[in-house]
Amino acid sequence: MKKILLLILLSVSMTVFSQNLPHYRLSIAPADLDSMNAHPKDEAYYKAVLYVDIYTYNVLARYKGSTSLNYPKRSWAIKFPDANNYFGASRINLHADYKDYSNMRNFLIMNLFEFLGSPASRIKHITYEVNGQPYGIHTQTEQIDNEYLVRNGRTSVSLYKARNHGALMAPAVHDEYYGVIWETEAGGDPTLNELRVFFNKCLYWSKADFDANISNEIDVDNFLNFFAVHFVFADMDNFTKNIFLNKNSNTMKWELLPWDNEGSFGNSAFGVFDSTLVEYNMRDAHTPEYQVVFQRLLENATFRTLFQTKVNRVLTDGFPMLDTLIDNTYLRIKQDVYADTKREATNEDFDNSIPRLKWFMSQRKTFLENNTLPERNVLTDFYCSNPMPTAGNSQVTFRIASPVEQHVNMFFADSVDFNIFGQPFKFSRMQLYDDGLHDDLLANDFVYGNTKDVSNFVSPLIPFAITGAEQNYPPNGIFYVDYYGSKSFAINKGNSLGNIADSLAIGDMFKYGSNYFVEVKNTSILSSIDLSYCHLRTNEATKDFMFPEQVVLEPNETIYISSNYNLGNQFFNGKRSFYNLYYQLAVGDSLHLLSPVLTPLISAKVNAIQTLTVQSPPLVINEINYKSGTAKPMGDWVEIYNPNSSTVDLSGWIFKDGDNKHAFPFPYGYLLPANGYVVVAEDSVVFKAACPTVSNFVGNTAFGLSGTGEPVRLYDNYGQIIDSVNYSIAVPWPMAAAGFGATLELKNPTLDNTDGNNWFADILKNGSPGIENYLSTAVTEIETLNNNIHPNPTTGVFFINTDQSDVQIELIDLQGRILKHINLNSVGEHVIDITGLPAGIYFVKKVANGERRIEKLIVK
Repeated sequence: MKKILLLILLSVSMTVFSQNLPHYRLSIAPADLDSMNAHPKDEAYYKAVLYVDIYTYNVLARYKGSTSLNYPKRSWAIKFPDANNYFGASRINLHADYKDYSNMRNFLIMNLFEFLGSPASRIKHITYEVNGQPYGIHTQTEQIDNEYLVRNGRTSVSLYKARNHGALMAPAVHDEYYGVIWETEAGGDPTLNELRVFFNKCLYWSKADFDANISNEIDVDNFLNFFAVHFVFADMDNFTKNIFLNKNSNTMKWELLPWDNEGSFGNSAFGVFDSTLVEYNMRDAHTPEYQVVFQRLLENATFRTLFQTKVNRVLTDGFPMLDTLIDNTYLRIKQDVYADTKREATNEDFDNSIPRLKWFMSQRKTFLENNTLPERNVLTDFYCSNPMPTAGNSQVTFRIASPVEQHVNMFFADSVDFNIFGQPFKFSRMQLYDDGLHDDLLANDFVYGNTKDVSNFVSPLIPFAITGAEQNYPPNGIFYVDYYGSKSFAINKGNSLGNIADSLAIGDMFKYGSNYFVEVKNTSILSSIDLSYCHLRTNEATKDFMFPEQVVLEPNETIYISSNYNLGNQFFNGKRSFYNLYYQLAVGDSLHLLSPVLTPLISAKVNAIQTLTVQSPPLVINEINYKSGTAKPMGDWVEIYNPNSSTVDLSGWIFKDGDNKHAFPFPYGYLLPANGYVVVAEDSVVFKAACPTVSNFVGNTAFGLSGTGEPVRLYDNYGQIIDSVNYSIAVPWPMAAAGFGATLELKNPTLDNTDGNNWFADILKNGSPGIENYLSTAVTEIETLNNNIHPNPTTGVFFINTDQSDVQIELIDLQGRILKHINLNSVGEHVIDITGLPAGIYFVKKVANGERRIEKLIVK
């Protein structure tokens, strides 16, 4: 019966999968697969086994993606322990390409980038099954990570992935948006300040400064090549999302790396072929219109010419290559696509998609050859008469200059409810004229203007932008105003005071470490002041802080602009703190508080910066379990000891390993008693199962510790490091803690815990989590005893001397298992028979009168 069943399974496999493509098989616990299906957007990995060719790997697997997780056929991320495998990578991605009926758009574009000489992920088609069930055809796409960078001649400096369409390369309105929009993939500044600095330069540099300096910040050739490919293929999903932003280690300039190109060749966001995209140009309101670096590069004649050259190369060289690749790929994957029952498209859909790819290229080539890029007529010299109107003064005049005659319009986001994230809203439009009749100065002088009464606008804050024939002013427009919005111009009509500058003051400046704090005061005793979208900047325009929406200072209120929100709240308890003041201040600087259109309100000189101090209680990293033995798996954990005579409130304290992305905040209100211990556990369930009597623990950290050594760090709620231990498996750190059942235990909490000589590894007790360490009572450490056993190394026997009667001897292996237990009842030398014991390292434990001695024994 078993043979018959096997033949049936083999027969089914042969009918489902062709021999054209590599075939991968994943085995995962059914309960884990059920959990993944119930929570597809959970990024937790599950243990699995992957079979590829003749190789078998223990791996971790999960679903991946965002919108695609709503589809029945999903993409997968698979992680390996290291890159020493068939793939030469520690992670692979299997993309379902569910909304791409051709199953080859991403494959084609990645190959095009490689053909053009740009870095691109290696990619190939494979067939895939999970627990014996066919999951259809996927594209295996190389992960962009350290291994990718090394393959492309780079090392990790800073690598970020754009996670949503907020990635305009413009500074964000809310500081917390940076970490949501941009995910750190490798290296990078944990504060993301380098992104703030770069994006503020991109938006606020004058045209002269941008043209002169942008080549020092980015690889212009790389950026234009990236944009040219996505422009030619009208891929609206890759200008403000699906971007990897990397600082090239060789040039120290930013570059763009391609990712997820399903939206190319006329494929709409809904997976439907949109034939109108063959006529996409720069005048269409799509995501490229709001990509700040792209738009500003095209304002420069030299860069625009280079961009056109790259577009032409895609058309003349890239298209013929792709035409052949489409035919070859179709023949190679056709049988497996037909057999894929999990895809949305029918076989007819797949067959019809292939001529559509070619039709798109043909029609796109014709369109672009007949419609060259227009000259950029850049709008300049913006003027706003009344950026902070009141009920009694609600008229606002706008003007802007143009080098040529063109249509100029203003768009107001006048119905935004900022209390609802991502709420749809409508724009209102006002045309600007150059006829001398609309407050535009003289007729035909290329100054466009108009006046608006804003009293009927519902929202007190009205973001706006101006559009000409080919561009926005500012270049990010007002895209995603209330959904990961970037800094924009606005009208703020939330004030009753006619001149808020008379009631505003920039107060004292403070410093704590590398963090800065600036006081801003409302000196009025009667009126509030709305500072929404107002700016605080130095004389350098790129050092710019902007208040988010709904920042209203009550009468006599003082607030603080800080580089660290938590520190601001702690130092100035009871006062409101706003962040991120990402730039440093120095005595002699000037600070300027500006309106939402960057006109001056008040200024102040930095005459002094007061230094803030704080004294946090010293705590001690006292025990580390970084590699549990197989006999008693506990998960990774670290024990912290409070040597003080008073309780310490750990609210806001942070535990980290060597990766700044791995940060565990202690629960609010957690109190560590005097002379008390707390264990920080990777997995609370696993730890509790292994140590049921230990209740003084917190978790889950959701990250483990390195099995070969790394720093473990404890930060207080002011962000200052309180204790740090860089443990290792190298001498003098005890080796027995590296997977042999022991933990690292500090001999005494008063000793220097940065010195490996002050730690021991007790393989007999599996550590002492949550209580005093065993050697704190001066028990002698393994491997440092006088040699009481001999010969050592030995083969069949060893001798041991005792100066007491009633001595217990135990022989223990590296897993902590007791192999022999012997009672010695007399003084003198005794022979211990170990005939047949395999060669290796063992420990001899001698206990007498409550004192314990341990010595290493080597058996040859």
